[in-house]
Amino acid sequence: MLPGGHEDESEGHIDRQFQAAHEFLEAARTAFSPEIPRRRVYLVPVNHDIRRQLATKPLQKYLADIKHDELTEECRAAGEEWKSYLGRLRDYQNFLAANGYEHLLPAETQKWLIYADTFNVGDDLTVGIAGLNTAWTCGQGDKAGHLRLCGEFQVETLRPTVKPAQVRIALMHHPWNWFAGAEGAQTRQRIEQDYHFLLHGHEHQSWVDPKEFDATGHRHNTIAAGACYDRADKENGYNIVRLDLDAGRGEVFLRRFSGGSWVKNESKNAPEGIWPIKAPRIGAAKPAAPAAKPEE
Repeated sequence: MLPGGHEDESEGHIDRQFQAAHEFLEAARTAFSPEIPRRRVYLVPVNHDIRRQLATKPLQKYLADIKHDELTEECRAAGEEWKSYLGRLRDYQNFLAANGYEHLLPAETQKWLIYADTFNVGDDLTVGIAGLNTAWTCGQGDKAGHLRLCGEFQVETLRPTVKPAQVRIALMHHPWNWFAGAEGAQTRQRIEQDYHFLLHGHEHQSWVDPKEFDATGHRHNTIAAGACYDRADKENGYNIVRLDLDAGRGEVFLRRFSGGSWVKNESKNAPEGIWPIKAPRIGAAKPAAPAAKPEE
């Protein structure tokens, strides 16, 4: 999820924005010891990645009026109409290709700018990551409840790769209330049933929505992220999630920027800035050691 705001859409300005994004991501991943491999960085496109002069009024009206089934068929076919939609995200696609994020451009799903990936943690844990594209219908002055998604198609396309993983995480930029009609609700049901975690942003607010399905014991957590960079009078924040998959629990450590430094983002649900969650239980349960707080 990249910093944007294409008020000035000259080639040089957009290039500088993506260069700044690359420098931020490099600083973040190399701040850890050992550093996080670039292969383990996962991004999704956001509304500020759209080249807005290509989001013309006729095109936006067409996207607003077309029936869901017809739009899904255009998405599935990935023909000339679809290419015109995705052409507005070509700067984002070029950024991924130029900076070592080829794993986010797999050949089989690159034409939709979505991806599914799996990797192993240790010897016996497989994690699946699905990156959805919620930005492709964005334009000027987007309003909640008006974006189109074709989310069921996206989820269906990525599901075979991610489904076998023991821990499954979905990434998307917009929350559910930004999509038109019943489309968001239908996709939300699929995501909550298939994935243990959904991570999203856009509204620059940090919160957690935990769910547990009694019939199956499946646990799902939606985690909304704050913005690392916003105006001084707005909330700036980030979170780190830690999981104990033997005990089936975890914590979301919430931080906000205040008084020139990062501090605990405390609330009723997050005393000491820690929001407890239920995680998937993988392997035999064993007594859990008291949770140590991460260094500030």
